[in-house]
Amino acid sequence: MRDRFMKPELTIWPSSASLFLVPCTAQAHFNRKLEFWDCQYGLDFSSFKTLAKEDLLSKPYHDYELPCGDCLAKGQSVLRLDMKTVTIESLENIVCQFEFVIDQGDTMHGFCTWFEVEFCPLGEDMDTVILNTGPDNELTHWKQNLFLLDSPVQVNAGDVISGTLTISRNPEYRRHLRALFDFKVIPGSEEKSKSVDPSSVQKMFYVWR
Repeated sequence: MRDRFMKPELTIWPSSASLFLVPCTAQAHFNRKLEFWDCQYGLDFSSFKTLAKEDLLSKPYHDYELPCGDCLAKGQSVLRLDMKTVTIESLENIVCQFEFVIDQGDTMHGFCTWFEVEFCPLGEDMDTVILNTGPDNELTHWKQNLFLLDSPVQVNAGDVISGTLTISRNPEYRRHLRALFDFKVIPGSEEKSKSVDPSSVQKMFYVWR
């Protein structure tokens, strides 16, 4: 529709869209979803944890409200799409590079994502309007998306989280996505970096919308 009917001089809204990512801690949510299996009314259900992880942690939580204090680094844009030029083919498989420097030591339970869209002005007397659904902006009904790891990772201030997020579309069910996180935690101090060989962490999520 865009390529067929839109003239080059016209404006499309939203004009651009960006995907933001941040490593985060989410202890309360993690406990609520998994730790409660350890003891329910005095009974031990911990044997169900593995099955619960396979089911509960294979999909992101779309209605999550991320407290700013739970962000372990500064959120960054890992993907930006120009709505005038983006093609369907370019959305089939998207690889996003990221690198974060941890601000505060804590338990990293996963990543949070949110989006930002821009509405370019129609005239010189108008300003660009930005809608940002991040945790440091006014809450919207979209909130944030939480991607929980199977096993939380302990990180320290100065550590570097480096990796990729690969987003691929289902060839048959077009609104379904797969999101693969592949990253390493690199110790920030020289002493630790010499003694620790950072291993890669991979986690696939299924996004059903």
